[in-house]
Amino acid sequence: MIRKIGFSLFAAITGILIAAGQAHANAERVIGVGVQITQNSSLQTQVVGVVPRSPAERAGILPGDLILAVDGRPTSGQGLDTVTAWLRGPGFVGSFVLMDVYTPSTQFGRVLSLQREALGEDCLLEGSLRLRLMGSPDSGWLTGTIGNQSVHWNVSFGRVSAQVGGRFSTLQMRLLPPGRDIEISGWLGSTPVRWRSFGGYFSGYQSCIRP
Repeated sequence: MIRKIGFSLFAAITGILIAAGQAHANAERVIGVGVQITQNSSLQTQVVGVVPRSPAERAGILPGDLILAVDGRPTSGQGLDTVTAWLRGPGFVGSFVLMDVYTPSTQFGRVLSLQREALGEDCLLEGSLRLRLMGSPDSGWLTGTIGNQSVHWNVSFGRVSAQVGGRFSTLQMRLLPPGRDIEISGWLGSTPVRWRSFGGYFSGYQSCIRP
């Protein structure tokens, strides 16, 4: 649980996932289907981003869709590391993955067979993401690691000044009712991210932040 003690607010955050790649920074290439996922408050695997021109985009997968199963294995309640490993599979170009996908807004479910591809080469950062918020959302900083690289980002009036691979981005930070959890969202390079703390902690993996 996040506790505000004086001017100290703690958030250990690990973030959004993409079904591909190795757990290290500066990955040479990413192999997968091109979905970025998170776990919603109901412990369902939810798509938050789709890589352009990827198998997922061509199959019509959209942000907000739920991935109910991967190769027949239900994802509900599974950790994001586990679902990521299922989606990534053997890491070979041309291998197939079977995905049960559901769109809540239209109540449309379907089973998709997608072939993994090499999605790109120029990942700025990739790997386990662990951040700590020092101070407050109005005045402080985020410090920690993404993959094997250290980050130290200033926070001011709910905005995070993020620098990745020499590129600067601004992320939005907000407290979620009843004020215990934090959500950080925006774009790092061309990659949408949304990191949310449930009770202060995430477990997961940040894959392929692209230029």
